[in-house]
Amino acid sequence: MKVFMCPVSQKSLYVKLLLHKLGERYTPVFREQAGLPEAVGCLNAGETVLLHVQWEEFFFDKITTPELADERLKQVTSLLRQFHALGGSIILTIHNELPHVPRYVDHFIAVRRLVTELASKILIHNRAAAKLLQTQTGVAVDDPRMTYLSHPSYAGMYEAESETATALQEPYKLPAERFVLGFGTMRAQKGFDFMLDALGRDFTRAHECTIRIAGQGAAGATWKRQFASREDVSWDLCYVARDDVPTLFRSASCLMLPYTRVLTSGVAMLALTVGGIIVAPAVPTFVELLPESLQRYLYSPDEPSDAQRAVSEVLKLTPEGSLQRRLQGIAHAAKFHPAVISEQLGNIYDDLRKKGERSLNADEPSNDGRNRDDH
Repeated sequence: MKVFMCPVSQKSLYVKLLLHKLGERYTPVFREQAGLPEAVGCLNAGETVLLHVQWEEFFFDKITTPELADERLKQVTSLLRQFHALGGSIILTIHNELPHVPRYVDHFIAVRRLVTELASKILIHNRAAAKLLQTQTGVAVDDPRMTYLSHPSYAGMYEAESETATALQEPYKLPAERFVLGFGTMRAQKGFDFMLDALGRDFTRAHECTIRIAGQGAAGATWKRQFASREDVSWDLCYVARDDVPTLFRSASCLMLPYTRVLTSGVAMLALTVGGIIVAPAVPTFVELLPESLQRYLYSPDEPSDAQRAVSEVLKLTPEGSLQRRLQGIAHAAKFHPAVISEQLGNIYDDLRKKGERSLNADEPSNDGRNRDDH
């Protein structure tokens, strides 16, 4: 059966993780192949298909003017309502509070409200997503359509699982260079300016460490200019090859994620998967994601002194303590192995597929020309 992934690109690593065990049962259709018009066309032709909506902002990513955004919203609204009216099942996954690039936010919210209204299932990665959706759309946090489905770990995606295990064996030595890593796409909400302010030159000198910022994005150049006088900060403002990421995370004393806005963090799940130690604000996303043993490295949001406390605790870890924390993260991430999450999603798809097939059969005319519901 086809699952239209709208408006998702085939480049999405997240979706590749989700499809881990679904290859024989479901065929994903990405935006590069087809979209909402084709999904509606399948239903009109009597073919049962599913529609899985994620990252609603990508309905508008090619739009250049507000007028075109208005027109696009009308098109998307019409097609979604047609799909629903034809008995199609819609699944919505909530990934973020707002678009990463703040363009056409009102249109984004309008689509989210509509899909929430029409969806057969609403998938959330954490309780914070349910509360957010209630605020944005009015849907109750205990709506029966709301279903928890964890963000999958990245096991096997960036390196073979055996490589992760081999890299963290006893006797374990601390990384040769003590550095705090800031990693990811450089956007304003990532908060790396807070990180650099909090971990000032006096802090890095006292702890004999440096800071490394790695990733691409426009905000990176702005921060590099802003902190140009910091000789204790190195900048790698480019794409980091996938094969290099696990070693980078394990080489760092810790990975700091000083986000000012976050609902789901793939980078945090990746760090847990490959043996990184996370320092982050104590917001619901991270409190719910991290096991209790690793929550000691969460700090009070917007409190530089507490951020210093958390990083300082990591830097003081013995080799045994550092290894223990890294292995605790890996063990926790193993609960969300792609095979496990993919199977859970497959069960959701299966239920909706059966519902769709029953609906299609009910609408088929019987041999005497009457609809089966007319008997």
